[in-house]
Amino acid sequence: MSAEAKADSSSRRLPAGETTIADRREGQASEIRFTLESGDTHELEADHAKVLYLVSKYARCALTADQSESWIRQIPLMVLIYEGIVEGALDFDYAPGSRLISAQGKSMRMWINISQEGKACVDDLREWKLINGLKLSTEDFQPVTAFQVSAKGLKLLKKLPREWKSDVNAFLYPGHAKRPSRKHLIQVSFEGVRCTRTSLACALVAGC
Repeated sequence: MSAEAKADSSSRRLPAGETTIADRREGQASEIRFTLESGDTHELEADHAKVLYLVSKYARCALTADQSESWIRQIPLMVLIYEGIVEGALDFDYAPGSRLISAQGKSMRMWINISQEGKACVDDLREWKLINGLKLSTEDFQPVTAFQVSAKGLKLLKKLPREWKSDVNAFLYPGHAKRPSRKHLIQVSFEGVRCTRTSLACALVAGC
């Protein structure tokens, strides 16, 4: 399924009789606890945890001097969050929004589906030091932000219930969720008229 740059004019609503993953798994764990830098205990809800896990598949900090770090830019991350929403893995709303898309040394303004709740989720994770942010510039000097899971976030990921990871794997590894492999991980690319996610192209993912 492609994440079309020219989006529908209204937020998606589930048809009658359709259920979300959250509906089907009612009664399972809904949050996990972690400690803020202040020492206070905070509850990480399922959607926040799933977005953290999503980011970890593309961007992680280096834990040792021998490891390489990776980053994912904001627009590809928003496209992936949109994919999670339409596949029922994330319980966020979305709506069309105008954004600058940079590719092949040029930037253009396009309409893409953006989740403000998803963006707020990423901001929360950054505020809680579970993901790191990095300010970058495109080839034509447009400011962009990239993200990676922090060391604290990687540690917290070990506590995630298996079903939450399975929800995310189901749309990140289409057809291969039970045995996920890096070569099957969907990526985001820009084709000039739309943003798409494929298992081969990665033009808008930092480091590609």
